[in-house]
Amino acid sequence: DAAALANWVKSYGFQNMGKSPESLAYYQQAKQLVTELSAKFPNNVDVAKESYETLLSLSASEGAVGRHQEAAKDLGEALAQIAKVNAAEPHDTNVKLELANAESRLVQMLLDGREAPEAVSHLARSADLLQSLLSADPGNANFRRGQSVVEAQWAAALRGAGQPAAGVAHNQNSLRLAQALSQQAPSSAQYRVDVGVAERKLSDGLLAARDSAAALHHAELAVRILCQGEPAAANPGTLANCGRSQLATGNAYLALHNPTAAELALRKAVAIASAQSQADPTNAVACSDSARAQAAIAAALAQAGDAQAARTMYETALASWSLLRQAKSISAEDSHRSDVAALALADLR
Repeated sequence: DAAALANWVKSYGFQNMGKSPESLAYYQQAKQLVTELSAKFPNNVDVAKESYETLLSLSASEGAVGRHQEAAKDLGEALAQIAKVNAAEPHDTNVKLELANAESRLVQMLLDGREAPEAVSHLARSADLLQSLLSADPGNANFRRGQSVVEAQWAAALRGAGQPAAGVAHNQNSLRLAQALSQQAPSSAQYRVDVGVAERKLSDGLLAARDSAAALHHAELAVRILCQGEPAAANPGTLANCGRSQLATGNAYLALHNPTAAELALRKAVAIASAQSQADPTNAVACSDSARAQAAIAAALAQAGDAQAARTMYETALASWSLLRQAKSISAEDSHRSDVAALALADLR
């Protein structure tokens, strides 16, 4: 029957293989299968659930390789499917959580596209869904974790709207929620990583609000959490977050006019991102991380008075962004950062 077929699709093996092209190919094939099932069983809830789960995974894989339009389209289709299932099963809390998480993912796409005003309605929808779930089940860890993510997104949206100081309070709420979960489950590696990511995002918020000393404090806390152990043994996602925390540390040192300390942290960020990009050349996120850290190193070199080295590093960063542009994988945020780096390079010539 339809449920058995849906379970067969789920067991087919469309998992992330650690390489973006392979993952994308698996989920594209999965989409084809669930599309055929949906046509045969248009009113079957099990098939609809499998359909939106596949679309969510496909959208994530498309986003990883910089296929932003395709990722948005498939995420939109997933949201429509989840809404359909939610209407059919209004008391299913798992479906409501999926809807809240999907709305949150759409928010992140809009923020990456420098469309903060457009993200607000989806943020409110996600926040309302999570609050209603928490009202019925206040201790649920999944709901509370979702709230932490949404709080960080509120902060980013406010920064995008030119209100960084207001955003800091949301970053602090996000961190508080993540810390509470980690304290209640100290053996959870995922909750510990969540705390590290929240610390790094708070650092970004404080830096935007011009509190550089506090930004450095929280960036260094993020490094301590996310950069433990040998890099080779780290989960790729945790390692990427380690690199971003090193970038946050370097940016804070730059704001404090300590280019030597900034360069030390930033070269660690570049090393991590470059290694991940070499291991997975089509991964647009790793290439973006590398370009952002390279541009920050260039700024540190310029601040230290080494104009020639700064020019070379800006050119390296621009070459990294050019790779994304040539592959039509550059986000609006990275395009903006590339333009800023090009202007900085021009000022050094």
